[in-house]
Amino acid sequence: MNFLRLPSKYDLSLNFKTYKSIASYGKNRNETFVGINYSTVSSPDAHLVYSVIPEQYRKNFYLALMEVNTFIPPHIDTGVMSTINFYIKADGCTTQFYDFKDGADKSRVDTKGYVYDIKDLEERDSFVAGDGDAYLLDTTQIHAVWDMGKEVQEVQMGLVYRFEDASVNHNFDISKKDFSSTPIIKDKNGSTLDIPSAYRDTYRIALCLQSRVHSFTDVASMIAG
Repeated sequence: MNFLRLPSKYDLSLNFKTYKSIASYGKNRNETFVGINYSTVSSPDAHLVYSVIPEQYRKNFYLALMEVNTFIPPHIDTGVMSTINFYIKADGCTTQFYDFKDGADKSRVDTKGYVYDIKDLEERDSFVAGDGDAYLLDTTQIHAVWDMGKEVQEVQMGLVYRFEDASVNHNFDISKKDFSSTPIIKDKNGSTLDIPSAYRDTYRIALCLQSRVHSFTDVASMIAG
């Protein structure tokens, strides 16, 4: 198992304040950023979030705000060993974990975005979070977040490579712009999907308690007590 749902629900406030971006993957499209961004954050719920971790280990975790407005292709997080995502707005998206298929080229990684080709992967476990849910994730394993259903996953993966200069950065870069025409997305039957852009109009928010030190197994043991 690559994730663990915490038993409690968390009614988290929207009265947070974001500061410097920690990391991002995406690109500016017509003046609007499309992708995922993590920022340092202050939140009135910080104590509640940290309370799931025994006090002696809390120094090895940091709090970040995750904001996502598109699907996230298969990837492994850079430098983060585990995260507990406290979903303020989950938006009904599926978090899917993967293994490599037998014989797949495991070195085939997009050098800029660390994105794996879905054709080289087979599905493992998955979950759909709800508002107020909290999940521990093993971010060292390949995972994706799909927001439009399985029938368009390969089409969405094809769009990833339109973002040729998208990258995983420590500093958020909003200087890249894409003024190309919006591509048409069709489902597996060839029908055009009635969506406002190349990406579903979505907005997901979570407070993330992340660690660069403790593994998924370590944190699962901490939570279990």
